[in-house]
Amino acid sequence: MTPADRDWFDTLVGVASALNTLVLLVLVIVLVPAVLAFTKSLKQLRGLMDKAYDDLKPLTENANRIAASVNEITETVRDEVKQVSETIGQATRGLHTAVASTERRLRDFGALMDVAQSEAERVVVSTVSTVHGVRAGASAAMNGDDDGNDDGDDDGEDLLAEGGHRKPRGGRPKVRSRRKRAG
Repeated sequence: MTPADRDWFDTLVGVASALNTLVLLVLVIVLVPAVLAFTKSLKQLRGLMDKAYDDLKPLTENANRIAASVNEITETVRDEVKQVSETIGQATRGLHTAVASTERRLRDFGALMDVAQSEAERVVVSTVSTVHGVRAGASAAMNGDDDGNDDGDDDGEDLLAEGGHRKPRGGRPKVRSRRKRAG
């Protein structure tokens, strides 16, 4: 093949092949030192990381121990809070029971006091009635009424006089003297 026999496509392929070879040659010349430098930097970085790991290993172990202690404390606190919550719940239920029991007892005591008051009022009314009857009888005896009937006209004028004696209704009491009895 002579150079004249070449067509334009063969020329283009030859130029492209030459350019390709030059680009690869430049890349090899530039990339090989860059790869070597990168490898060297990677080794240095690996050495620094190993050194940092050795330096940080005690710190990470302490951090792990601290984390484990915090977990233990958290569990303990959680258990204690649960127990306190349960205790408060039981105390609240007991308090509600005690309040309900106290209210029931107060109602029962109030009912008992009502009954006692009614009975006391009945006794007082009965006693006053009896005393009134006794007074009326004594007054009738002192006034000389033999029939013992009280006219029921007691409007409270026969209150106790000074000295604890009853005032007579009709002035002076009718009392027989001892002289008349003897003779």
